[in-house]
This record gives sequence, structure tokens and C-alpha cells, in this order.
Amino acid sequence: MGHETTKTGLHISEEHRTFIEVKARQDGYFSPDDVIAAALDQMIEDDRQRLAVVDQSAEEIRGRLKSSPALDISKDDAFAAAMDVLSPRP
Repeated sequence: MGHETTKTGLHISEEHRTFIEVKARQDGYFSPDDVIAAALDQMIEDDRQRLAVVDQSAEEIRGRLKSSPALDISKDDAFAAAMDVLSPRP
């Protein structure tokens, strides 16, 4: 992965531990630590992509607000609506 590593403790359920160990064996990871690192890398990438969509949506909203001054919606309401749509659901 190319990241500097730091030793840390992690408390996980038995189910999670088993899943990580199985993934490490099945998917050819070097170690369970690599499975966790890959999952975190994916979460980071997902967040970056989500933020890019939010930024793009914000620009779209700003453009529409500038081109439609008669539109009766506040910027705060528009951004809140965009964030609600783009927020991940549990």
C-alpha cells in the first residue's frame, strides 16, 4: 500500500476477526492487517468521491441560483437538501 505504518490496538468482534482472516486467505492478502488497510483505503476513496459529488452539486446549485434570481429558495436550504441527498445511509 505504500503507507507508513503505526502499531495500534483494535478491538473487534469475533465475527469481524473471522471475516478478516477469511478474506486474507481467500483474496490473497499478505496479512489480516492488509485486509483492514484495504478496507480503510476504500473508505477514504469513497469519502473523496462523495466530497467530489458534493462539490459538483454545490457548483450546480450556485450556478442555478445565479441564473434564476426569482427562485424562492435560500442557499442554506439548497445546500441542506443537497447534503441530505448525498449523505450516506447506514
